[in-house]
Amino acid sequence: MMCSIMKKGTPYVKGIFRRRFLSLFAHFDIAVLLFLLMNLALGIRTKTRTTLLAFTTWESIGNSNWYITAVLCLYLMLIVSFLIFRKHRLPGLIAMTVLTCGLAFALIKVGKPAWYYNTLILFPLGMWYAYLKKYIDKFVMKNNYIYTLCVTVAVAAFAVGHKYRSAGLPVYWAWASAFMLIVVLASMKIKIGNPALSMLGKHVFSVYILQRIPMTIFKRLGLVNNNLNYFVLCFAATLLMAIVFDALMKKLDAKVFTPKAKA
Repeated sequence: MMCSIMKKGTPYVKGIFRRRFLSLFAHFDIAVLLFLLMNLALGIRTKTRTTLLAFTTWESIGNSNWYITAVLCLYLMLIVSFLIFRKHRLPGLIAMTVLTCGLAFALIKVGKPAWYYNTLILFPLGMWYAYLKKYIDKFVMKNNYIYTLCVTVAVAAFAVGHKYRSAGLPVYWAWASAFMLIVVLASMKIKIGNPALSMLGKHVFSVYILQRIPMTIFKRLGLVNNNLNYFVLCFAATLLMAIVFDALMKKLDAKVFTPKAKA
């Protein structure tokens, strides 16, 4: 997204609310509706308050929700940061980073589990990398010695961070950042072009949000006793649902969130 902000500027930032925020929110709520229908069919009861809050991402009725809460908040903070500093990318990045830290501590304050906030910092860090990419890549790829040194430092930081990751959020963030750095460094040398991974990448949201539906249904049918069959059935059903769901959401987006401009 930072690359798009750098290329397209304020018009792109203004479009994020409709094309990204509202679109993701709509996709999520439609998925929650599917969970609600499943719960009704299976006789799974949830409190009215929980059901209503599930549509806001704040609660769950069996669906995954924390990741969507985080992403929606990050989208809003990105919009605010780069509209306030629309002509100045560096202050916008600083504001985004500060707001992300504020969001993490706000989530801690309201008692949300650690997975809501323990990787939030990776979003602004990715934006910093995009902003400084040409300088970072030039330095790291200058010669094999520097590249090897960077990999060694990243791996060492990851190993130490893993050992002390429970010491507090800053340490956990450092550990997660070291892992991200290892992935970035690896991508500079290794190119992965696996068709299966590419297909899963195209449907990652739908797989993530819908996977618990077949898991719940097949568990109710008693198929959980055979781990292999249960896994294969859940995977196949999730992938099929994800493909159909994404095809329908693509049509929704084309009509509502990313309509073509009139000639």
